[in-house]
Amino acid sequence: MNVTAIVLAAGTSSRMGQPKQLLQYEGKSLVRRAAEAAVRSKARQTVVVTGAGSAAVDAELAGLAVLLVHNAEYADGMSTSLRAGLRAVRPEVDAVVVLLADQPFVTSEVVDTLIDLHEKTGAKIVRPRYGDQPGNPVLWDHSVFAELLEQQGDQGGRSLLQKYASNVAWVELPDLGQQTDVDTPEAYSKLTGGDLTPPAPLSGATRGAASNLPLSSQERGLGGEVSAPADDHAEEHPHVGGNRYCTRCATPLVVQPVEYDGGKEHQVCPACGFVVWSDPKVAALTVIPWNGGILLGRRTQNPGKGRWSFPSGFVDRGEVVEEAARREAQEETGLEIEITGLVGVYSEPGNAVIVIAYAAEPRGGTLRADDDLVELQGFDPERLPEMAFPHDAQIVRDWLDRRAGLAVRR
Repeated sequence: MNVTAIVLAAGTSSRMGQPKQLLQYEGKSLVRRAAEAAVRSKARQTVVVTGAGSAAVDAELAGLAVLLVHNAEYADGMSTSLRAGLRAVRPEVDAVVVLLADQPFVTSEVVDTLIDLHEKTGAKIVRPRYGDQPGNPVLWDHSVFAELLEQQGDQGGRSLLQKYASNVAWVELPDLGQQTDVDTPEAYSKLTGGDLTPPAPLSGATRGAASNLPLSSQERGLGGEVSAPADDHAEEHPHVGGNRYCTRCATPLVVQPVEYDGGKEHQVCPACGFVVWSDPKVAALTVIPWNGGILLGRRTQNPGKGRWSFPSGFVDRGEVVEEAARREAQEETGLEIEITGLVGVYSEPGNAVIVIAYAAEPRGGTLRADDDLVELQGFDPERLPEMAFPHDAQIVRDWLDRRAGLAVRR
C-alpha cells in the first residue's frame, strides 16, 4: 500500500508564545520526534509542512528523508497546511496519515497500526482512540482528498470526521498519555517536569553562537530588526550537518576535527563525544531533446528560483534512481520519457547533493509546466539562458559529447 505521512509543523503557537515545534524533549525537538516517527513507519514518503519559523524548523530536520513544503498561508489556519501537504502528495498515493508536530508520544508503531487497519478494512478514515478518547494521527483514504482540499479555517478535516462517522475504522490504544499534545507553557512544564514556562527563545546573538542557524524571516522582520552575526557556519563548514543539539544528551554541538576520520570536521558533542555523520542527498535529472534543443524549465523554488534548469528532484528512500528520474520528468513536464543512458555524476566541494544526470527521449504525454518548473522551453545548447546551478553547463557539455560519440559509432 502506498501511503504518505504528512507532518503539520506550520502553526504560529499563539498559546505557547514561541514555536512549539522547536521545543526540546529528551534531547530532540518536538518536530524532529514527529518527523522521525513518520520516516520510520510504513509510509513510503514523509512530507513536513512548515510555516512559522520555517528556517529553524528546516534546520531541525537536516539529514532526515523528508520533503519540506512551506505554507506561506499558515496564519490562515490548519486547513491551509493540510492543503499544502496534500498538493505535494503523488497522484498514485492510496492514503495519507496526518500527524501533528506537538505530540511527542505518537510513534511509528501507531502510524503502522493505522496503515495496517486501512489495508484490512478499506475505510475512508482510520483513527486512534486513546482510552475511549478519539485523537491523532488520522489516516485519510485517497477518496476524500478532494474534500480535504476544500476545507477552510483552522479545523483541518473536522467536518469530514463528522460526515463520514459511519466509515471510520478505530484503532484502540489504552494509553491516554500517547495523545499528549504540547500547546501551552503549562503543558510543556508538565511534560518536562520543569517550571511553567518553556525555555526563552534564543536571541540573535545566542542563536548565532550556539546553534549557527540563520535567523528566520519572522525573527528578522517582525517587531524590528534583530542584531545577530551572520551564519558563518554555512560558509566555513558547508559539509557538516545542521543539527543544533546532541540527540543523546541535548548539549549544543560544536564543529571540530575528528581524528579517526582523518581530521575532517564534524559536529561533535563536547559533553558525551557523540559525532554527527551527515549523509549526502541524491538527485536525479534528465536531459530531454526538444524542438532542436534541450528542454529546460524556469525554477519556481530556491535554490535557483527564477533561473533555468533540467527536470530533476531528490531520490526517495528505497527508490531506484532511474525511476526517480522518470517520475520527476513526468511531474515537472507532463512527458513520459525513456532513459537512454547515463550522462554523468556530479558533486561539488561543500555541497551535500550528488546529482545523477541521464539522457532521455520523450515517448508520450503532453508538455505542461508543473511542480517546481514553469515556462518550459527548448534551448539551443550553445545559447543557454541563465542556469540555476554551477554543474548545469557541464551537464550540457557532457550530453553533447555523448551524442557526438553515439553519432560517430553509428
